[in-house]
Amino acid sequence: MSPICLALIQGGVGFAIGAGTNDLAIRWIFHTVFAKKKREIAQAVQRVVSSELMTPDKVACRLVSPQSSAALQKAVEGYLADVCARDLPSMDALAAASGQRTLVAATLDTVIESAVEELARRLSLPAAVRAFTDPFGKATAKLIAAVARQIPLGRLDRFAKPEVRSLLAERLVAECSTFVQRHTDELMQETHIWDVIYDSIVGYDEEKMEQITRSIANRELRGVTLWGGLIGFGVGFVGSLLVHALHL
Repeated sequence: MSPICLALIQGGVGFAIGAGTNDLAIRWIFHTVFAKKKREIAQAVQRVVSSELMTPDKVACRLVSPQSSAALQKAVEGYLADVCARDLPSMDALAAASGQRTLVAATLDTVIESAVEELARRLSLPAAVRAFTDPFGKATAKLIAAVARQIPLGRLDRFAKPEVRSLLAERLVAECSTFVQRHTDELMQETHIWDVIYDSIVGYDEEKMEQITRSIANRELRGVTLWGGLIGFGVGFVGSLLVHALHL
């Protein structure tokens, strides 16, 4: 066999060994290193994301940006329009469905009683008259509240016109933005939101991670494998020629 053919054969063997070794090394990284160091990797990623990439200030800034506020207001207006378009039953029926009948009754009683008290205060009745009429006023307030709880609410858009809903949504968004700016750091700490990153990485399958990485960096990983093969080919080809030259 000619020296060139022998060198090409040995170069081909070197190419196969080099490419195969690099491909095995890539697989070993995912199936061995990633599997064993998964928790350390998860902690490192969690630390970088929480302390540098998505700090509470950056999250709050994005949440209260004009684009986010506009999107939130649109969503709130849509929800209010949907609620106002429903044919709602009485408050007692709604409370019974939610299991909060006692709470709703007590709340409505308090609201109407406060309204009656405010009306009596504004009428500036003498103290003697107030002492006499107050018990009747409270009894009347409870009666009004009991009757009101039985009246079907119907469609709320009779009262909440689009302009009112838009104004209410705008106010709610403004209050939400203020709350987010003040409490984002506290909320993120209390909810342990960054644990989602850690838990997701720890629970992720190594084969899926390899597939995702290969799909994103397929060209680069193929290049690593190809370079390993070319280096192996070069070593085998040149080595064969050197061996042949030494035997001459």
